[in-house]
Amino acid sequence: MWAMNATMSRGMSVTRKIFQLFCWSVGLWAFFAIVTPWLYDRSPAWQRYYHVQEENDLHSGAVYYCDVPVTLESELHVRESVREGMKAWQNRRHGTNATHNAEK
Repeated sequence: MWAMNATMSRGMSVTRKIFQLFCWSVGLWAFFAIVTPWLYDRSPAWQRYYHVQEENDLHSGAVYYCDVPVTLESELHVRESVREGMKAWQNRRHGTNATHNAEK
């Protein structure tokens, strides 16, 4: 009797998990295929976001991978600024040490 109940509950749990997977799949599809476009049509902020991307030839998925020329250019400028800042800091540090050593 116990073995029969364990087998039935295992079968029901697998069926339940498959049903849950199906429900999640349908729910996600409905959200991205129905709800999101509906919200986009009613949201001026999302429409503005889309138009700015189109005007600047940006692809929102590519921004995170540095595939956008504007992003790459800004990254190069930031790196150069950091290098110049480190050189200036080292020059000040060595300049201070040189002056301090000359006084001794």
